[in-house]
Amino acid sequence: MDLVQGDRIAIAPTGFDNNAYDQVVVNTYNNVTGEVTFNSSLKHYHWGAAESTANKYNGLDIRGEVLLLSRNIVIAGEDRETWGGQVLTTDSLEVDSEGEMMFRTGSTIMHNVEVYNCSQKNLEKSAIRFEGATGSHSHLKGVSVHNGHSWGILVWKSANVLIEDSGVFNFIPLGIVVKTSNNFTLTNSVLIGVSERDTDSFSSKDLLDVMGGVTVCAIDDIDVCSDISITHNIAAGAPYAAFVVPAKDCDKPSDMTFRHNVGHSTNGGLNSGFGALIHPVGKQMSTCYEGSDFMAYKTNAMGMTAMKSAHIVQYKNLTMIDTRRGSGPMAST
Repeated sequence: MDLVQGDRIAIAPTGFDNNAYDQVVVNTYNNVTGEVTFNSSLKHYHWGAAESTANKYNGLDIRGEVLLLSRNIVIAGEDRETWGGQVLTTDSLEVDSEGEMMFRTGSTIMHNVEVYNCSQKNLEKSAIRFEGATGSHSHLKGVSVHNGHSWGILVWKSANVLIEDSGVFNFIPLGIVVKTSNNFTLTNSVLIGVSERDTDSFSSKDLLDVMGGVTVCAIDDIDVCSDISITHNIAAGAPYAAFVVPAKDCDKPSDMTFRHNVGHSTNGGLNSGFGALIHPVGKQMSTCYEGSDFMAYKTNAMGMTAMKSAHIVQYKNLTMIDTRRGSGPMAST
């Protein structure tokens, strides 16, 4: 990491306290020794070490993640009565004065950009929003989205969206949300810190709307999604669950719906604080669905559990450390 004075960074929690994340501004940085000083003290303890713990814990590195929030290009919202800025991508059908119709497709290609102080409180108007964008493709890479009033990123009734190598920090109460979409990929990204809203006025508020990290096709009772890939991501500091995501088909190693992710430091109190909640998609999953290739640690509830019952719910290749309730599938005959 190459830091300069004035850079803003976020540091993930490493224990059971989901709120124990910090954001600070760099004062000095030694690129030889890696020593860094900040313009203020950290509010919380964060565990770290010189070497990765992967050799000890089946490939799991439990050192605290450090997320660089600053970029040279900044989109910053004005703080006016919790109306932050928004980046909206959508398709539209326009009719000119002569009655001719024109279909316009929306596409956002955004690389190495910082989006700060955006989204609108108690609404689904997130900092970055794809809404009804199906006619083209969009790509976010190296993007930093942080410190907003509501959701971080929303993909709704859209298609062909790729998010990679990006960071999302400090949103309410959801970080990344996907609803009724297809061909969505989230990979090699980090989410740190979502918190509870301070009001119950949000009309569509339900259990899953409260305090979720990465929430995919799980907000509405009927949420049809297809061609979803969520791989090699880390989510930490969510009260309810780090991930709420579709399950895989049973015994299909090529299925990349949800694989090789890590969830940690989740704790929203009684019966809350999961690493991952998986749910079935499609009729075939009423018979069997699978959660596999997932790692979790420091979770108040189960490291991985299933939201809905099936005849068979199977788990494979899980690593759970300090998950207070282990892991627990639901099954019915």
